[in-house]
Amino acid sequence: MPGQPESILLGGLVLGVRYYAILRSSDATLNWSPYSNVASFTPSLVTAAPEGDPAPAFVLGAARPTPSSGRTDVNLELPKAMTVEASVYNAQGRLVRKLEDGTLAAGTHVLHWDGRLEGGGDAASGVYWIRVGAGSLDKKVKLVVVR
Repeated sequence: MPGQPESILLGGLVLGVRYYAILRSSDATLNWSPYSNVASFTPSLVTAAPEGDPAPAFVLGAARPTPSSGRTDVNLELPKAMTVEASVYNAQGRLVRKLEDGTLAAGTHVLHWDGRLEGGGDAASGVYWIRVGAGSLDKKVKLVVVR
């Protein structure tokens, strides 16, 4: 609404990490403003949707670091307690390692992969996918391993 404050929901952000943004706005007739100066912010608070709003779908953050030479972390935000299955797959779609298989509470979780195969040993250099299923939803993030 023109002249009214607006807000946006940014999912998948990591608490304590600095982010940068450039903003634009438009009026009711879609006249766009110039770009703003660069704004930076560091999330330090997690807020919930107002009561009565439907819970948002789960949010799967980007793998970090990528490329990786070993350990990789991925943030996972759940709107409610959910059964979660998280696994790492290689570029051919073969299971490399199971990361999580059970019920997780609502909130932010960090999935950790140490870069190792299910049976032991280091995963080879290449492209991998972390696939997370929560409830009826399924999401994937890509990561690269460089040895």
